[in-house]
Amino acid sequence: MRTRLILVPLLAAALLPFATAGGATTPAPAFTQYTSPVGVDLVTGAPEPAATVIYDVKHNPAGVPVFGIYSQKGIGDSCGEPTLGYDPKTDRVLYQCGLQTLRVTFAANGRSTWTPVQPLVESAQSSDPILWRDTDTNRVWVNQLMPQGCSAQAYTDDFGKTWTQGALGCALGISFDHQTIVTAKPRTLKTVGYPNVLYYCTNDLAAIDCGTSLDGGLTYGPSHPVSTDPGETCSPIVGHLKAAPDGTTYLMPDGCNDEAGKQAVFVTENDGLTWTKHSIGHSTEGDAGHPSLAVGKDGTVYAAWGSHDNEAGGGRVQVSVSTSKGAHWTMPAVLGKDLGVKVSRFPLAVAGDGDRAAVAYLGSTNDGNPGDRKHFTGVWRMYVSYTYDRGRHWKTYDATPASPVQVGSICTGGTSCTDDRNLLDFNDMVLDGKGRVVIAFADGCLKARCTPADRLRKGAVIRQTTGPALYR
Repeated sequence: MRTRLILVPLLAAALLPFATAGGATTPAPAFTQYTSPVGVDLVTGAPEPAATVIYDVKHNPAGVPVFGIYSQKGIGDSCGEPTLGYDPKTDRVLYQCGLQTLRVTFAANGRSTWTPVQPLVESAQSSDPILWRDTDTNRVWVNQLMPQGCSAQAYTDDFGKTWTQGALGCALGISFDHQTIVTAKPRTLKTVGYPNVLYYCTNDLAAIDCGTSLDGGLTYGPSHPVSTDPGETCSPIVGHLKAAPDGTTYLMPDGCNDEAGKQAVFVTENDGLTWTKHSIGHSTEGDAGHPSLAVGKDGTVYAAWGSHDNEAGGGRVQVSVSTSKGAHWTMPAVLGKDLGVKVSRFPLAVAGDGDRAAVAYLGSTNDGNPGDRKHFTGVWRMYVSYTYDRGRHWKTYDATPASPVQVGSICTGGTSCTDDRNLLDFNDMVLDGKGRVVIAFADGCLKARCTPADRLRKGAVIRQTTGPALYR
């Protein structure tokens, strides 16, 4: 199935080169949006309950939770919370959209092909979907949280042609919500049949629990609490796991209530057996959704989160950098000021070489409380901020100037939301083979002008097609 490519011209202001502290300049990046096909008849998942209209993965229009039993109609039509993996061998991506795993091929004639390749068990039901690609081996996992407990999980070594079903898709003792997976080089444990450790973490009611698979995702061992402090103040909900080349693995909660700062990072250097907490000084807690981490080739860590620097509510994305595995952090840098961004949602961080990183996020230049469903009518676009000097300077670009991603409020309050949570809680971003960003997001607006009544969740990919890369 094919869909027309949406070419995204850059704003005149974004065409200016980026001057770094050392005086070098880099050309401005250009971006292209590829949107999933419209009007394709494809149904996946269990039948919908009788007389029930499903709104998205977790809610119907009345805000009543509907966990696990639902169906998706059309290719990429219900893509809140997408994740993706990029294959440098074929220049394609696997895009996880609810119950659908879609292989996206970018054609030279300016078009894209979206092919459903989801594994059988993982296309039946879910409470939370997630996809992860191991950049060392090109193995891709699809993990679907089951409403009955645990997860269903399968992996592919040929980018979706064939799948191997795992016997158990979660660490033993974990059965709740918001799972995240990542692979890392083993540091203390011995793997069997696969070179890397596969982590599985989730919030288990009031705590963060993690466990590991030592056989490439076929089975998992028992879970371990990330924090054993009975007075722990950090949220049990977390952003996506990230790992350094040496196997050091990082996990960032959705904010904390510590005196040292409102953000923190948990770090493990023994394959998840124990974790050390490091607070990020001078950080604030916002309402932008999950935070995001990135780790460069030399181990430099970038932490990005939504702040509370807007008086009306919410705020811009802030970033802090650590070269000491989280023990020390730079003063937070505020992103998007150069383009007038005032509020943000869904920060995403990636890093290439240690001094090069990018942070993408939905941002609005409008004033007001972005969570106010009745009064906020701001326009949201996808912005990408780049650094080439380890976070000392950042330059921001508008990646969707031709069409906003959404207009109006974007709720991040979970089950308290109604019709303004169509995008759910997060997006995803990776690097292609040249070190340029590839972003998975749900697009709430496919027109040049939209209103708060437009609430799509269409699957889409933004690719950086020219400009500076994060690898030298």
